[in-house]
Amino acid sequence: FVGRRRSLQACLRALRDPERTGVLIHGMGGLGKSSLAARLCDRLPHFERVVMFGPLDEAELVNKLADKIRNPELRQRVRDPNEELKFRLRDVFEAQVDRDFLLVLDDFEANLEPVEQGFRLTADAARVLRALMWAIKEAQSVSEIGHRVVMTCRYDFEFDGLGRMYKEPMAPLRQADLAKKCRQLAAFGEKSTIENTLRERALRLADGNPRLLEWLDKVLRHPAELGQGSVAAVLDELEEKPAKLREKVLAEVLVQQMDAPMREMLGRAMVYELPVPRAAISIVCESLPQADNLIDRAISLGLLEQNSSRALRVPRVLPIMAVDSECIAKQAAQTLADIWSNINGIEGIKVLEIHRLAMFGKDKELAISTALSISQSWLTKTGDFWKTIDLCKSTFALAKHPKLLVSIAIAKNTIGLAEEAYELYQEALRLLENSTLSDDVKTQIRVEISSRLADLKFQNGELEQALAEYLKCLKNSRKIESNDVRAHIYQKIGAVYIDLSQTDRAIYAYNKALSLVKDDNASLLKGGVIHDIARAYFSIGKIDKSIAAFVSALKYFEDTSNFLGFNGALFELGRILVAKEEYDSALSVFERCRSYFKTSGDVATYAKSLHEIGNIYLQQGRASKALSLFKETLRIEEGVGSPSDLLITLNNLANAYLVMKFFKNCRKYVDRSLELMETIQGNPSAKANTYSLLATISIIEGKKKEATYAFQSALNYYDKAGEKIGYATTAHCVGSILFNSFEDSESALNYLRQSFEIFNELGHPMKTEVGKKIIFIEVKQALDNK
Repeated sequence: FVGRRRSLQACLRALRDPERTGVLIHGMGGLGKSSLAARLCDRLPHFERVVMFGPLDEAELVNKLADKIRNPELRQRVRDPNEELKFRLRDVFEAQVDRDFLLVLDDFEANLEPVEQGFRLTADAARVLRALMWAIKEAQSVSEIGHRVVMTCRYDFEFDGLGRMYKEPMAPLRQADLAKKCRQLAAFGEKSTIENTLRERALRLADGNPRLLEWLDKVLRHPAELGQGSVAAVLDELEEKPAKLREKVLAEVLVQQMDAPMREMLGRAMVYELPVPRAAISIVCESLPQADNLIDRAISLGLLEQNSSRALRVPRVLPIMAVDSECIAKQAAQTLADIWSNINGIEGIKVLEIHRLAMFGKDKELAISTALSISQSWLTKTGDFWKTIDLCKSTFALAKHPKLLVSIAIAKNTIGLAEEAYELYQEALRLLENSTLSDDVKTQIRVEISSRLADLKFQNGELEQALAEYLKCLKNSRKIESNDVRAHIYQKIGAVYIDLSQTDRAIYAYNKALSLVKDDNASLLKGGVIHDIARAYFSIGKIDKSIAAFVSALKYFEDTSNFLGFNGALFELGRILVAKEEYDSALSVFERCRSYFKTSGDVATYAKSLHEIGNIYLQQGRASKALSLFKETLRIEEGVGSPSDLLITLNNLANAYLVMKFFKNCRKYVDRSLELMETIQGNPSAKANTYSLLATISIIEGKKKEATYAFQSALNYYDKAGEKIGYATTAHCVGSILFNSFEDSESALNYLRQSFEIFNELGHPMKTEVGKKIIFIEVKQALDNK
């Protein structure tokens, strides 16, 4: 039993409502009507349960009630054939004061007979049901809640005694509910050995019906039971001849109800894959005679699924051929765009449905607008980069819009295909020259492309050139009435200043960006800018301010369902946890981020997650495990990483080999770092780390002159970067090596005291370890002097 929480809660509210007599749960076979009824019984243990299956027979009802009655006189009273049924039931219900009855009438379709416009109650069932409902209503005032009825039926039907019944339609499982159901089934679960394409075919055949899912689960695992040698052969047969599927959920009498007008209506409505408002179906069927009557009848028969929001959809298991018409698809796309545009923030899945219909109907304008809307969400919130590429490529084949190429280029650059991204930006600029777009739109696209081309320079370490391009874009953006565009450029300018170690200027740029979007709740940039401000504070050692800003960014990303931003902020929080030496918590964070970024295709951030995990392993003394991760990071970044990221990874490898005392390998990677440094503008922090490693390996190799130069260079770069923690950490490392390897107590104390002063000023937990080391050396000096 999964995915029916909303239905369960709605039915429970109705059963506790004194104005109701019960609930009618209706829908196609296999959707879980009886399961929902059983769960309702579990949630209402204070009722005396009476269950009947199929035909509503007076004698069976009376006997089942009598079996639950403890008073002999009352038992005799309910069985008295000389009294009219409704009076006997009323007297029993009024006398039953200890526990109210919950009458469950399961598979109630057995009491219906087909008529021209659907189904109606048989005469016998109508008489018994009318007596039952009258008796419950008459006895209502006797007990606190009252006796209740739960009915399950394949079809909705009208009856004068159902006026006080709440009706709950059952629809197939969708999205998260469907995923939860699949996790329970071996063939569809995460550990399934069934080929993914075969599972997808089976899921389409099941169409969200739980009974079909369970049956297909067995079929996928044991295809021989259907006389076939392979899963593919079974699915081929089911797709060509779906009779076996239909017999699981459809009654033959229902199929007989589908006359030619009904089939035409359902075929048109089948243009929609998602449940849609009734008005959307009415529009595509407006040319049919008595379309509204056909829709009403289809709903009552269950030929149109109806979910808890009363949205409608044609079940794919029906023996109906969709009406493949570009005209109908175009009309359907425009209708949904009009209907759903009134909803605040259309769900992504709904925009995808409009886009699918617009593509089918060759509505170029709507296809472009929906593709750009979806791709923006995927690029900035969910990190679905490959899906963005596929979506925009297919749309570009229909409508040659330059913005589609820009979206593809952004996605390709993120997954490490920078050269292809550059060519796409150039192609978009060429396409723009001959475009019929307005001058304002052209200007906006040109500014964005210029900004994205500057991104490529930034990634290549050409910081001064990138900054010049961003400032030019900022000037040109004044021609555009868009705070978002200007804010995004300010955000990028801030990032350049961070790499140039001009943190004050970076924070100024970030605050300018934030001031432009802070009052715009629809802006996708706000969380990202707050995130960047938090990173800037962290880089200058303002840990408390950094944590507060990251928490604010996380909340914003969570509220806006921005998974990409959320995991990015979580990644940075992990770095703070490392700085605070909370390694287990940090490891948990980075593992989560690694999994997310690997799935999303953001290889650059995935690689960063790997090396952060490696750093933790190094701190925990698991150097060989760290080394493996650093090598994987290097392999990725040699293909797609920026020079700055590559420098950091080379430093990590050198550090791992140093810890393992493989000094030749350490020197090899330090030399590679020194060579790479010559090509990088800015990033003094990574350069400082390189010199720290050079100093350390030089001391080990006995090259004191080179070590002295390297130590001073490292400290100068940390000072230039404004990284007090880095300066203090290096001073601590130098002091430790001077004492442990060369027994130079005076020089060691000089560096260790500098380190302690900074850690103490920042309230950093490392101050305790450094302080103990200083005391140890001072005590040893005193003992040696004695």
